[in-house]
Amino acid sequence: YISDGAERLLFYKKLSSVMSEKDIKEIKSELEDRFGELPEPALNLVKVIELKLLLKKLLAQKIEIRNEETVIVFLEASPFYHHFTPSGRLRILHKHGKALEEIKKRLKELK
Repeated sequence: YISDGAERLLFYKKLSSVMSEKDIKEIKSELEDRFGELPEPALNLVKVIELKLLLKKLLAQKIEIRNEETVIVFLEASPFYHHFTPSGRLRILHKHGKALEEIKKRLKELK
């Protein structure tokens, strides 16, 4: 998608340091303006970055994504820790290949 290695690395760096959804939207918009529509792998990377940002806000300690199940473990400091037993674990079932969408949907319901 971005043929120049240095430029590609610059965008990876930008994405890895986002602090808000607004930052993500701005980077995505810049990518589309400069390189055209994002291909599926680039869209997936953006979705993963969005998920990481959301998990950070909710004070999640760990996420394990498997074929049709995801487990998110919240830090004790998270307001959601005591809502999920045992030990602050949220279990999300999803169809194979639909993990990111279902996880994001469920986490946004928590907010």
